[in-house]
Amino acid sequence: MNVGPIRAVLDRAAGAGRELRLWWRDDDAVTATPELDRLLALARAVGAPVAIAAIPARLHVSLRMRLRDEAGARILVHGLAHANHAAPGRKKAEFGDDRPLGTLAADAGAGLARARDLAGPLLLPVFVPPWNRVTATLTPLLPGLGYAGLSTFGTVRPCPDLVVLNTHLDPVDWRGSRGALESLALAAALERALADRQDAPIGLLTHHLMFDEPHWAATAEILECLATHPAVRFPSLEELWSAEGRHCTVTCLMT
Repeated sequence: MNVGPIRAVLDRAAGAGRELRLWWRDDDAVTATPELDRLLALARAVGAPVAIAAIPARLHVSLRMRLRDEAGARILVHGLAHANHAAPGRKKAEFGDDRPLGTLAADAGAGLARARDLAGPLLLPVFVPPWNRVTATLTPLLPGLGYAGLSTFGTVRPCPDLVVLNTHLDPVDWRGSRGALESLALAAALERALADRQDAPIGLLTHHLMFDEPHWAATAEILECLATHPAVRFPSLEELWSAEGRHCTVTCLMT
């Protein structure tokens, strides 16, 4: 991958005197795998903490055992079962508006409870809805269920009483070949994220279990570009979630 366009965006940000906070979320983990080992090795190589959004209903204790010696890794709550409950013809969603609100709240609470049992001290009580879609009627209930944060992808909308970090950069061309996304498209996404909210952290989203070699290569090059740029810093996940406080916004992609 030619990361020149991405580096050019970072250079312009640096020229404007901006320091960019980056964070990294990887979705769909359930257990320790060779692919997870590769992800963690990449995280160590670039010095970037990684938040593992794990599926509670399928979560295995081996994931916690594998991550316990990885200083920068933490586990987030990726819904409950990553099951699609959307009506035929609608975009996939586990926590969309096709089910009663009480059912959604019960499932979100069950996901957090199971994640706490299996992830232990590695857990950050952050809700990551599968497919990055959550109905706006559920988000106000999340703090009462025990969640401190929320993470999705893309455009921001107000969401009080939750610490929210969005993701913005995804190296997979989901709407096309599902291969590695071109660097110009990633650079454009980075530009949009920088313009969306000037001081907000920018998130990289990956899915290690579906990566082929071109995906791995592209992700490694993107991370190296980001991690070595003087305008970029990867804070710890705890620092990011606490620093954002109550002044955050959230994506609610129910479109």
